[in-house]
Amino acid sequence: MNLHRNRILFIVASVLMIIICTLAYSFSIMKQANEEVTQNITDFSRGSYDILVRPEDARTELERQLSLVEENYLGVGQGGISLEEWSDIKDHADVEIAAPVASIGLFTALDRTWMMEKDPVEPVYYEVEYSTSDGYQDYTAQEKTFMYDFGEPQLRFGSDFDVSSAYFGEDIATFNFPVSYHQVVAVDPVEEGELIGQDFSPLEESAFDPTTGYSEGEEGYASIMTLSDVSVPVEMRVTVDELEPLTDADLTEIYDQSVEGNPMLTMAEFPEEYDELVEEHLLPQRLHNPKTLELHPSDNHFPFSEGVLYVTEDGNLSIGDPEDIPNYGQVSHYTAQQIKFNLEPVEYNIREDGSLAVEQVGVDDYYQAPIYREMHEEAIYEVDEENRPLNDSEFFAFVENGTYSITEHENQLASSPLGIYGGETPYLKSDESVTLHPSAIAGSYITTPAHGLISLEWAERVKGEEPIDAIRVRVAGIDGYDQAAAELVESLANEWEAQGYTVDIVAGASLTEMTVDVEGIGQVIQPFTTLGAADQILHSWNALQLLITILFFFVAFTFILFTFHQMLKARQKDEALLAQLGWSAKHIRKLRLKEWSRLLLTPIVITLLISSFIGIRTGNNTMLIYSVILSILVLLSYAIAYRLVKKKNSQVVLLGKSILTQNIFFHYPLILAACIQIFIITLMTCFLPFFLLQFIGKVTETRLGVYVHGNIEGIFLVMVVLLYIVGMITVIQSLSNLWRVRKKEISLFNTIGWSKKKIKQYFLKEVLIWGSIATGLGCVISLIALAFLVELSSHVIVGSIIPILLILGLTLLIANQSMNWFFFRGGDDHAY
Repeated sequence: MNLHRNRILFIVASVLMIIICTLAYSFSIMKQANEEVTQNITDFSRGSYDILVRPEDARTELERQLSLVEENYLGVGQGGISLEEWSDIKDHADVEIAAPVASIGLFTALDRTWMMEKDPVEPVYYEVEYSTSDGYQDYTAQEKTFMYDFGEPQLRFGSDFDVSSAYFGEDIATFNFPVSYHQVVAVDPVEEGELIGQDFSPLEESAFDPTTGYSEGEEGYASIMTLSDVSVPVEMRVTVDELEPLTDADLTEIYDQSVEGNPMLTMAEFPEEYDELVEEHLLPQRLHNPKTLELHPSDNHFPFSEGVLYVTEDGNLSIGDPEDIPNYGQVSHYTAQQIKFNLEPVEYNIREDGSLAVEQVGVDDYYQAPIYREMHEEAIYEVDEENRPLNDSEFFAFVENGTYSITEHENQLASSPLGIYGGETPYLKSDESVTLHPSAIAGSYITTPAHGLISLEWAERVKGEEPIDAIRVRVAGIDGYDQAAAELVESLANEWEAQGYTVDIVAGASLTEMTVDVEGIGQVIQPFTTLGAADQILHSWNALQLLITILFFFVAFTFILFTFHQMLKARQKDEALLAQLGWSAKHIRKLRLKEWSRLLLTPIVITLLISSFIGIRTGNNTMLIYSVILSILVLLSYAIAYRLVKKKNSQVVLLGKSILTQNIFFHYPLILAACIQIFIITLMTCFLPFFLLQFIGKVTETRLGVYVHGNIEGIFLVMVVLLYIVGMITVIQSLSNLWRVRKKEISLFNTIGWSKKKIKQYFLKEVLIWGSIATGLGCVISLIALAFLVELSSHVIVGSIIPILLILGLTLLIANQSMNWFFFRGGDDHAY
């Protein structure tokens, strides 16, 4: 090589400067991505609390296998932690907040009626159809509710005894409000308030009203705060029709057909005979000019609201204070909370592919709606035949004293599984517009948030001496989820685990969505919380960062080392010529030092100046630091290349082998760099997509991961594109040097009469052989690596073979084009 040719020096120096700048920039943006990931984890992975403490063996199979907990899972539990044990944890020096949760159970809403005004004497017919919905399907009550009111107390015929007993008559019509079930949880008002930033002090107040409550059981009334983000999931369709008045003859027939002449006795004890009486004598009295009302509970009708339910003049079901309603009537009973209902957890079937399924366990009698988990009744206190408490000291009931909201806890990047406030809405996988929710019945596959909160002081009375299901601990003295914080959290977790508790670190937990195959509904996208999301993101990111760094190092320094090696090899011939012309070894070394100083120091200095300028403008010297490191490595590469050139290399001749094989082994120093780059490109193309899919799949399982991935996605794209560019430049350069060295050989073939097509075919066969070896080896190594990450299915293997053909085809195309340039279009002898 003639180093006096400034054009060649300029080209090589420029390429070297671009390589150093590109690598420095790439590593600096990778460091920036690493800082962003770490900062996002620190800022967003810490939720409301850090550690979840539960009784021994509290983990479900879902937690053990998939590290997932469903939303509101703490709403169901049998207890296991005493108030004394909670106090010990709360008083720990490293604990800022220790908020206990005690699931009290499901309770029915206030047992009462709803009303609508009527003419006191005009005969009227009422038919009420109750229904509930889970968002996917509506379920209508199987029991028929009706009332034939002919204007006088003895002339009112209800569908059953309960309907007749609840009916006022006169100027209002009243009907029982249907039963619905609502989760109640006990919390400590102070700790819970500090945990989620809401005021729960009303739970410590007494809200008993002696005018409406059971005075003898005043000490048993627990103040309850009801959830304002949910209404009672019941709808009513009311049909009102006029009736033809009954004649004396009609009445005689009715009494004659009744058992002992008593229609009410017939209704209560002989329902089939009563149905016949209604059909024969009452149904014909309808004038069939009905008016229909569709009634929905108003927005302020909360599960444990105590106002009067009434139909407004514009036909809406509302709730209000009795003092604001001129004519009102309501039947209610204070023993509505005498029975609590304990739900079993949802039984998730975990399939081999990791998906979930829920099977139906029964059907509700009233609505014929599906039930997905068992429920057991438990009496809190005993009552007599008249439904009065046998022991007033054991009486227990709720009295509403305020509301609370959960909307502010939705859509958080990191969601500590608070366990009782989850407001995420499941939806159909096939139609995202179909949102799902529990119906009025108990036993839904969806666990509801707590519809009511009471003070923890009531928990022992209802559940026993160990009522607490979980304690949510916020560690004191940490602001984010960095390494120091993680170590402190882990030490506390180990301490409590040694005491026999089930302990989970939820710092770094984040919401995820899972597909659940629900029997009778289909595939449902349901929210869960994955524990340890931050650690998973960090581990995945570190693995990807290491892989990209290794690939970049090999691609870039293969290029630099090969370039220096070829330049130094060419330099040997020039120096030999100078020696023949009488130059001393000292002068030759001096010239070499001068030329290589210009070649190496010029791009290094320019790169350092550019990096310094960028550092001054941005206030970040990361690129400058990497430029210095890379410059040192470039100088080291020159030293390695110089030693390799000085080393005597014997030519390899394979006797008995084909000419093509002998040519490949003879010229392997020129081919080696191209083979290495093709191998790396193949490895990248076959392995990296599946690795990235695995990485992205793991990271984007959670909302925190989606956020982090969104911030670094562009950086990855830049890095991968640069890898391919540098790799392909090396291949082009290697082939150009190969043809330059073998130009005389090609000229000889041309002289003896070979056509250009035949010459190209001959040399392309060589490229095909060593290119196939490089791509094949890259593919095999990538498949071996993939076997540790994914199952080697047919589509994975095919997905790895197709890139081999593409890369091999691209290599042949480059070889063909470079031959055209150097041999058939008068290309320059110097190609580096």
